[in-house]
Amino acid sequence: MKIVLLQPMILAGMLVSAATLSTNGWADEPATPPQDCWQTSTSQAAMDACANRELENTEQKLHDVAGKILEMYAGDSGFIDAFKASQKAWEAYRDAQIKMRYPHLEDHPHRHYGSVFPMCHAQYRASLAKARIAQLMQWVEGIPEGDVCAGSLKAAGDTQAVSAAATTTQAARRHERCTTTP
Repeated sequence: MKIVLLQPMILAGMLVSAATLSTNGWADEPATPPQDCWQTSTSQAAMDACANRELENTEQKLHDVAGKILEMYAGDSGFIDAFKASQKAWEAYRDAQIKMRYPHLEDHPHRHYGSVFPMCHAQYRASLAKARIAQLMQWVEGIPEGDVCAGSLKAAGDTQAVSAAATTTQAARRHERCTTTP
């Protein structure tokens, strides 16, 4: 086996090249990607960051929609219990879908799915969350009047009334707590 020693000038040139790549932003991507993330991504690390930001934004929106539903239907404990059970079941469904798509998550996923795996995983999880948001928006926006099978869904014009009723109920509970003596 022959060992080759690099000439000091070649080694210095390689170090300068690596430093140049790093300071030009090619090797190190910014911690917070720009707004037009997908158009400006020049590396897999940058595309991973874009996908993760999209996932975070989508999951925050899902959280906000769920919070809005809990607020709007606060006076209906039966609905609230069913909604919480539905969310828990949906999370199990989401996790099972991800596991089905990427069954080797625990066994070095990069080896099975390549360097694009973090981006693909985040995009798939975001797509599942977007679908759930679309389902839940029916409870926020309401549905057309006259649907006799609506169940807990309100007519589009009644969602404001539900929200106002929930706010009134919450205010009454706060007032009751403040005026009740132990």
